[in-house]
Amino acid sequence: YEIQELRSCSELDVPRYNAVVSWLLPRDGGVSSSTPVSYGDFIEGVRAQLAAPLHGGHLFDRVVARYAASRGLSVGEGPSLRGAELPRGLLLALLGLWLGSGCTPEDRLGALFRIAATSINDSEVPQEAPLEAMVELLQHLVDSDQVPPESQVAEAGPR
Repeated sequence: YEIQELRSCSELDVPRYNAVVSWLLPRDGGVSSSTPVSYGDFIEGVRAQLAAPLHGGHLFDRVVARYAASRGLSVGEGPSLRGAELPRGLLLALLGLWLGSGCTPEDRLGALFRIAATSINDSEVPQEAPLEAMVELLQHLVDSDQVPPESQVAEAGPR
């Protein structure tokens, strides 16, 4: 439910999303998408990067709380959730739900690809990413319920 509602908020454009990615995953800082960050620091950083708050933050909190609970992290909503240490890539994949209605599927895919891409800056279009980083990005999308279950099963061929 929350995933669909977040998608309907759709108010984030690709340049602002890319600014958040660049802030959270500095390419020269030895930080990867699997490096944890506290949820509170992530929220404060996103607020600092964006001119106005995003609508639907309570829905975002619920999705993050559900993910944390599925991983055995004992956090609730509110202040205790802010201390949860979560993978940066997961939080960025979830933030991608807010990419606006003016964003084409290609724009969204390119924005998400930035999470896994190497050696890029804000003005560059990512050209490559390590396989491990792409697998990790896909896992974040699965973990955050952005890849429907029917898409996760490959049909068996002739035996």
